[in-house]
Amino acid sequence: MNCPGLVGGSQDWKAGNRRIVARTGSEQVACRSCGEPAARVHDRHRRRLQDLACGGRPVQIELKVRRLICDNPACLSGQSAT
Repeated sequence: MNCPGLVGGSQDWKAGNRRIVARTGSEQVACRSCGEPAARVHDRHRRRLQDLACGGRPVQIELKVRRLICDNPACLSGQSAT
């Protein structure tokens, strides 16, 4: 998998469909609100992209993402997704 910022986890085929599981690779990211580094995990969830095709076969991409907490006391948002 050659996508900057993503780490490929696994790939499998089920009933002719391909499933790719990936996650973000950075331990910390800049807060979207204030720009300070955020690394403390608040929550984790998965996003699924479907209706893609590769070689005429359906592909599902499952992206594991985290919601991080910004520890900057002056930050208005307090959270940043990665």
